[in-house]
Amino acid sequence: MSVSTMTGPIVAGVYPGQPVAVVQEAAALAARLDRALLCGYVTPDSYLTEWERADLRREASLHPESVGPDDERLAIDLAAAITDALADTRVEAADAAGEAEAGASGAGEPGGWPAGAGPSGGGMGRGLSNGWVLRILAGDPSRALARVAEEVDAPLIVVGTHQSGFGHAVEEWLSGSVAVQLTRAQHRSVVVVPIGHASRRTRTLG
Repeated sequence: MSVSTMTGPIVAGVYPGQPVAVVQEAAALAARLDRALLCGYVTPDSYLTEWERADLRREASLHPESVGPDDERLAIDLAAAITDALADTRVEAADAAGEAEAGASGAGEPGGWPAGAGPSGGGMGRGLSNGWVLRILAGDPSRALARVAEEVDAPLIVVGTHQSGFGHAVEEWLSGSVAVQLTRAQHRSVVVVPIGHASRRTRTLG
């Protein structure tokens, strides 16, 4: 399959504390391809979703039945941080609005935030004429991102490299790189944004 045959948004893996370069590069790419941007946040305490029965695993990953107050607060703060990051994005197109949405079927409005709970509004990134959305996902990060990319028929998945430091190195050794796993486990192209260089670590999401 080629990018031209896939009609969905660009998918970007995001998390609190991530350098803004990842979401900004994803937004610029989405604008140039005239696509929407879907930011996927995989909650860190949801890995056991992968232990669900095969017939339940996909739905539990894409549409978690419940989102705890801590995760919901994190997602709201993350959406606000993405809003700020995209306000600084420079691409050749008109300004557009975006909206933040949690992918939890049990949290208020179907498939989204309760009315008034999710931040939304204008100035969400220069050039994103098709807008953006934040989805809460569950499970292993690489598998969850692959599932949502398949669900929305995304042409590309954008992720960052792992961060430096002993803690991140141990995590990388234990779980493997999300980018590497995505290239091995699914067929969509993966764009990897280098975030290890000092010039990429000046601002973070939250």
